[in-house]
Parts: sequence; structure tokens; C-alpha cells
Amino acid sequence: MNLIRKGIILLALTGLFIYSPAQVVQSGLKTGNWLGIIQLDDASHVSDMPFNFKHVVLKNGKSTIEISNASEKIVATEVNIKGDSLKMKFPFFQSEIVARIMNDKLVGTYYPKGKSEGNGYHFTAQYGVTDRFSGYSEKSAVNVSGHWELTEAPGTPDAQKDLAEFFQTGDRVSGSILTTGGDYRYLDGKVSGNKCMVSTLDGAHSLLITGEVNSAGQLVNGKFVGSRKWKTDWTAVRTTTFELPKADELVTVKDPSIKFQFSYPDMDGKKVS
Repeated sequence: MNLIRKGIILLALTGLFIYSPAQVVQSGLKTGNWLGIIQLDDASHVSDMPFNFKHVVLKNGKSTIEISNASEKIVATEVNIKGDSLKMKFPFFQSEIVARIMNDKLVGTYYPKGKSEGNGYHFTAQYGVTDRFSGYSEKSAVNVSGHWELTEAPGTPDAQKDLAEFFQTGDRVSGSILTTGGDYRYLDGKVSGNKCMVSTLDGAHSLLITGEVNSAGQLVNGKFVGSRKWKTDWTAVRTTTFELPKADELVTVKDPSIKFQFSYPDMDGKKVS
């Protein structure tokens, strides 16, 4: 009897060890909302860039992942979930995420130019979180809605002027920053106290923008972080008059009185001047 009892106890303890919740890794990705974090600068979590996404299973059983940046929805259909492994490719671009599914968490790597190109960034995600900047809980003390004359790299030879436009409702902020070369797409974030923070991820851009409003109503201590190498400071002041230069004013000839001389072969190989 003693041997039988010992055997039963040993079997029970073994079962507890095998099925202990701490040891379980979920097979499959939970449907619903997730908050992803891409660590853009390995040296500091200050550059952790958050983004919202949702796992949706269609009626045909196929998984899709919807990335949200304010009003923008990016639907990734190249989603491969096998056991505790997730592989996801962004539409239109080479970016992809490879991660391990660990119950309510994901741990892996974001590759901005695809896994074959390397240069990955540490990626994590938490299930059930919808607050993009959940680490900031203080209510907003300022409102950043409006137009801003923004200066990148102020006080340096690389300084340039941009036009920022923000919309704030409660603590939530959205908007974009227009430059002479385009814009920074759909920015999504919040204001906490006097701090403003927005981010975006669309497969081409991974961008974290932070700053704070000083007593004079200016945006100061601004930081752009887009990668390990793409980082710059910025400041901004409210404006009702600042505009970016017109596209046809960006490039001009030095002396318009000089004729434009050219020579090239046409479709038949004949030189045209």
C-alpha cells in the first residue's frame, strides 16, 4: 500500500509540474486588441515606439492583423500562425514581424526591410491593451490642437522648417507633420500633463515623436526617433501664417537667362539637341 500511495503522489506531483500555468505557452494568437512595442533604440526604453493592432479571424478561418494609426487602418493578410510562432508581413512594403506567442504576450523582432535583410528591432506586445501610451496616466494639462511651425534640428546647419497639425480631444491626439518632401503619415497618441507623444507604424515608417509644452505655450524638448540612426531634436511654435514653400519653388535655376543645353538619342538612336 505504501508503494501504491507513493506512486499516486509522485504521479500527481508530476501532473502539477507538467500543467502548471507558468509553464503553459498558448498555441495560437488570441483574437482582439494588442499593444505592440518596437524598441527603436536599444540603449534606452525612452525610444520604445507603441502601436495598436487587432487580430481578426475571418469566416474562412484566415487570420488578418489590423494596424491602427488614428483613422488609418492597415490590414496585413500575410499572417502565418503555427503553434507558438507568429510571422506577419506588412502590405506593400518589406517590413515583417516574427514573434513567439506566450499566452497574453508576444516576444520577437521587427524587421523594417524584411528578415532576409536583418537589422531587426526588439518587439513585444501585450494582449488586451488599447491605450497607445499606457505608461502615461496623468490627465492632459494642455491642448496642442492647431497649426505649429516646427523646426527640426534647430541651431544646426541641418535645420529645416515643417508644418505640424494636431487635433486633440480629451487626452487623445492625432495629426501629421508636413515637410517639403511629403509628410509623416497618420500620427496617433496622447497628451499627459504637459507632455505630448505620438507614433506611427505603416511598414514604411516607424516613428516616435515626443515633446512638451512650456509655460509660453511652445513645444520644446522635442525628439524624433525613427531608427537607431534617424534621431533629431525639434521645437515648435503656434502659427496662423506659416506655410511650406510651393512645390515649384523648391528647385530653381541659378541664372534663368542662360539657355538649357541638352543632347540625347531618340527612340531611333538619332541625336536630338
